[in-house]
Amino acid sequence: MLKLGSSVVCINDSFSDEQIAMIPNRPVRDQRYTIDEVLITRRGKAVTLVEIDNPPLKHPTGLGTFVPSFDINRFRELVEVPAEMIKEAEEAMA
Repeated sequence: MLKLGSSVVCINDSFSDEQIAMIPNRPVRDQRYTIDEVLITRRGKAVTLVEIDNPPLKHPTGLGTFVPSFDINRFRELVEVPAEMIKEAEEAMA
């Protein structure tokens, strides 16, 4: 389950021309990121990332601004394997 602080990898970096024009800094496929915030948007769950900083955009309703977020389905969580488990597996294979 993706949450604040989760390490993720981008699996989809395809953006529309409109998104590219509006959002200068976007995730890149196969790059690792850290989730800064999980949001509920009108299109579902989305995340902001520690490593990506974008200027606020004007809200389409004209009521304020918002920081661009990215659909949660663009990412897969990275699971860290404890060093002890790696060592045990290596020893078992030797």
